[in-house]
Amino acid sequence: MCEPSVPAGRPETAMVYEKSSDVDAGFWNALDTLEHGDVCRRSGASAARRDGLLFYRVRVLDRFYEVAPHERTVVRVLKDGGPSGEDAGFETALVILSHLTCPVDLPPFGKWVSEKELKDGSMFFRGVHALPLGPLLKRFGRDGKAFLRAAGAMGGKQESFGDASFSLEALPGIHLAFVLWEADEEFPARVSALFDAAIEHRLALDVVLALVGIVVKRLLEAAGE
Repeated sequence: MCEPSVPAGRPETAMVYEKSSDVDAGFWNALDTLEHGDVCRRSGASAARRDGLLFYRVRVLDRFYEVAPHERTVVRVLKDGGPSGEDAGFETALVILSHLTCPVDLPPFGKWVSEKELKDGSMFFRGVHALPLGPLLKRFGRDGKAFLRAAGAMGGKQESFGDASFSLEALPGIHLAFVLWEADEEFPARVSALFDAAIEHRLALDVVLALVGIVVKRLLEAAGE
């Protein structure tokens, strides 16, 4: 399994984690030690130099982000290809830096598993670490069509699970699926996330949690929330 360079990716002294600069320096230090060609090969990122300085670009869902190791920043890329100056935020930066620094190079396994089936997942994904799926129930619990439209806006592919479901490549080589059972007169709505089983070898559990949070937020944005 790909382990974080420091516990949970969160700096020990910070109280609020909002910006890309709040990600622990251990990830940046790890990135500095890696040859950029190897990073790109394993992660699907691209690398370029401007004024002699190295930058990485990596896709998260349908958006691209630029990583500047010399500045230790991650910013969103505009549609015209230029950096926006808009900070990616803590969760997105944590996911990207974890993806770039993971030494494991594995293709998807083609097997879907729940978060509880990941190694140590049954212990980790509960309480404050439960997957943040509640907002999806509130917005899409009786509207599976809107659920699929929001997914389609991010490149999601419709699947045959539940009443409405889709899969997507959240990062190069990292595949997730979301399944919705709509509410009816007898049962409340339910939603679950599935992961290609290879994810436990590429992202630590806290990073998986952050990635799900990113997807949930983007689904709500795509639905106009």
